[in-house]
Amino acid sequence: MKEELFYSIWRNQYIASVVRNNRFQKKTIRITTSYLSENHQFLSLLDTRNYDIYIKLHCADQVDSYLNHPFKYIINALNIYVKSAEALGQLSQLADHDNLKQLYISFGNGIYELGFCLPASLVRLHFHSRRIPRIMPRYTKRLPDTLKELILSDVVVDYANQNVPDSLTSLVIRHNFGMRPPKVYPSSLKTLEFGWYSLDEFSGTVIPAGVEDLKIVGRLEELAKFKVYHDKVYRNATFKVYNQHQLAHLNRFPWVSKINLLTNVEDFENTLSTIERVDMSVYGFSSFTFPGYLPSQLEKNQSSRFQFFSNSPKIQLVDNIFPSCLQVLELPNLNTRVPFDLLPKSLTELDLSSYTIIGVDRDNMVPQGIRKLTLGDISSLPPNSLPNSITDLCITQITGPIDQDVFPSNLEKLRFKITIDPHQQPQPKIILPSSITDLSISYNCKYRGFHSIKSLLTIPKSVVYLHLTNIVIERDLIPMGCYHLSTNYFQGLQDDVLPTSVRRLSLYLERCHNQIINIPPSIDLLITPHQVFVNRDTSINEKGVLNYQKKNTVADLYNKSTSSGNGGSSGIHYY
Repeated sequence: MKEELFYSIWRNQYIASVVRNNRFQKKTIRITTSYLSENHQFLSLLDTRNYDIYIKLHCADQVDSYLNHPFKYIINALNIYVKSAEALGQLSQLADHDNLKQLYISFGNGIYELGFCLPASLVRLHFHSRRIPRIMPRYTKRLPDTLKELILSDVVVDYANQNVPDSLTSLVIRHNFGMRPPKVYPSSLKTLEFGWYSLDEFSGTVIPAGVEDLKIVGRLEELAKFKVYHDKVYRNATFKVYNQHQLAHLNRFPWVSKINLLTNVEDFENTLSTIERVDMSVYGFSSFTFPGYLPSQLEKNQSSRFQFFSNSPKIQLVDNIFPSCLQVLELPNLNTRVPFDLLPKSLTELDLSSYTIIGVDRDNMVPQGIRKLTLGDISSLPPNSLPNSITDLCITQITGPIDQDVFPSNLEKLRFKITIDPHQQPQPKIILPSSITDLSISYNCKYRGFHSIKSLLTIPKSVVYLHLTNIVIERDLIPMGCYHLSTNYFQGLQDDVLPTSVRRLSLYLERCHNQIINIPPSIDLLITPHQVFVNRDTSINEKGVLNYQKKNTVADLYNKSTSSGNGGSSGIHYY
């Protein structure tokens, strides 16, 4: 009997452990020192050695807050901002912490010599200089042999004293003042990204044959410094072209898949029509006056893309200007009448963000194969004008009533902005289709504050993901069945306003927001861009863990962590 009881307890604990670790697999938990002190017993239940789970501590300029913490052994990822010589000196003590796998260090202005040793267990390392110094910080010690990911942002590694570790699979180098890449790369490298303001003098570097993704954007003289194996083609390699002479050198870079034209298209005469391989982006002020400018075959892995950006909305386009195999077309500034045969039948994605007159004179102007479409105002669009192949529709503004028949019958994802005076009477009706599962609605910010939409529309019961901006959340507005709600509204989030089906809540509030927010009891996951004060314990509750998820944005990487407030603000961030 005792053996059965022991086995039953062991089995339950084992199953709970497996479920817990799998739930946090490939996740990062961001915590403060106060949360670590209060909840170390719960964090220690996570198996960070055998699972891809990271517990990340942000200790700003106080490295000793980590070094002297009694439960620092739980931490396997560290985020440090070094702005003083004292903090820089403390970094040498990190070498003995073999539990650290990820390390992000940001250096303040005036710190240039980096002579500290790194932990031998590191898998991911990110060096970043917060300023834009013309003399970049230089790391002079040897990089760990276990390193797989290395990101250098305005920090130089002394390649003269060492080679890049053989274990490295991803290398990112971004320098604002003169890039100094290594001459030799490990054969294990799979991802390589370069970003620079200017290239320093060097004889060139050979891109390893094993690299599968090369992210690089450069001019003629810059790309010529790199040597690439002849059978390689990289989907994220981009050639910046300023004139026809530079474009004539495209055949020197058979590994390039994208072209950015940074001048008037007419300057290229008929040269573009000879190009057989690229995604193309055009940034200019010109107009297409006759067919033959663009390549007849824009092919890359069965996906071809053309973008045209102009400051003028009066772009003149003519029939048969685009290649017949084009799949993605972006004309975000176009607001002139489109010729009937302009759009290729091969298109699957079309962006006409500023276009507000489509379908007024002629139906079926949009090709039948379109799956993703972005348009301007469609209030005047006749019924059944849009093909039913569209599953993703974005409308940049709605100024009047819209009947359900205007929307495609197979629509799943819909995004639109309401530009209707909230004081207008009577309010026009917008009838949404019942096929939508992902819905985003925003009210034009020119009408200040939050506005009710209950008199305008009814949200379909099929909606699972709902995103509301500048909109009042009222009782019976959100349908039962909605699972994830994103909003910037918080004043009226009472327990009976949201249906019990809403389990995830994303709040996008101003950073200076300090009011206590009511979180309805059905919410299991709270997501915010920065720390907020709520009326619930966001660490442990009766039903388990209410995760307080923090969006990992660049701006947040440098925020100082704060301890838990009186309102129950959490120190745990999970994303």
